[in-house]
Amino acid sequence: MPVGPRQLIDGLLAPWAKGPAAAPKAEGPGKQLKPDELVVSVSAIHGRLQRQDAEAIATSLAGADAKADAALERLATGAHGMFSALPEQRYAQLAVNGVTATAGDHGHLLRVDAQGETVIYRDGVAVEDAHLAGQELVVHRQGREERWDANGTAATVNGKPLEVPPAPRVPGERPRGPWAEQPNRYIFPAAEANAVGPDLKGYDAFAKKLDENEAAIGARVIAPTSREFNYNNPNEFNCHSYGLTGGEGDLENPFEPANRLRWVNSPMFELTNGNWGKLATDQRAQVGDRILYRKDGVVTHTGVVTAVDQDGNPSRVQSKWGNWGLFEHAPFDVPNVGVDYGQPAELYRPTK
Repeated sequence: MPVGPRQLIDGLLAPWAKGPAAAPKAEGPGKQLKPDELVVSVSAIHGRLQRQDAEAIATSLAGADAKADAALERLATGAHGMFSALPEQRYAQLAVNGVTATAGDHGHLLRVDAQGETVIYRDGVAVEDAHLAGQELVVHRQGREERWDANGTAATVNGKPLEVPPAPRVPGERPRGPWAEQPNRYIFPAAEANAVGPDLKGYDAFAKKLDENEAAIGARVIAPTSREFNYNNPNEFNCHSYGLTGGEGDLENPFEPANRLRWVNSPMFELTNGNWGKLATDQRAQVGDRILYRKDGVVTHTGVVTAVDQDGNPSRVQSKWGNWGLFEHAPFDVPNVGVDYGQPAELYRPTK
């Protein structure tokens, strides 16, 4: 029988029990990881990664289930050692026998994924777990059980919808004025897109035209569209990641893919973590608020408000467009061909 993460974890956290400072550190020059050993190492994906006892960890990768406890303990120690050796990295990650361990937050956070289950540890203490139950993902966090749909779009707690609490009101603030829908001026470079082949020939012309079309309608190109922004790049991040985590991703979000840790698939999981408040329709927007877009009721896009008009409505938004560039643009000028972001739907404000 395969060994699940709960059984594997029992003997895993000895070096973490007193916090990351007590865990072994990588020493010496180390050895470069083989490609199949390294899943992702954000910010230094092609760099030389140091770790303790490289050969022993490599040997444990081929170990039987009976050796899984020792293998995972070596794995966690190795992941922590990698992170300690390269403190500028956001994450360090290794995989063994179908189990993936990821160290983050300067070694304070450890995430273990295996067989449809995710367990989150902070300073050696379990703070969250998630597992599949039929078509739902059951999550235990913040002292409650949440039952999420498979796409991470909505959840219930004790049979009631899990909702983002209201944002605190600003005393004496005038109500927000009406926000009239504006035409979407976005122009998709269809001809250039059709010329892009599977080998990415023609992509540079498409990227250049996409950015030019944005600039032509008054958008500011902050990070140009590039072939470096692609689904095979583990450093890549999307709009939800940029808007809600600063592009860093969130190890505690179980909807994040284990091989693309900066990509956020469930913005609602982020918004219900206790750090956000939802604005009522009469509350005036502020610079720094987050704006969510919906299409047919489904959340499609997230942006950051960078300017507000005299009626208290967003007038400029900064957002990452999937695996395209990063732009500052008018709120209604968003993709509507191929991927349709729909319309601005609601506003949220950081509360912590």
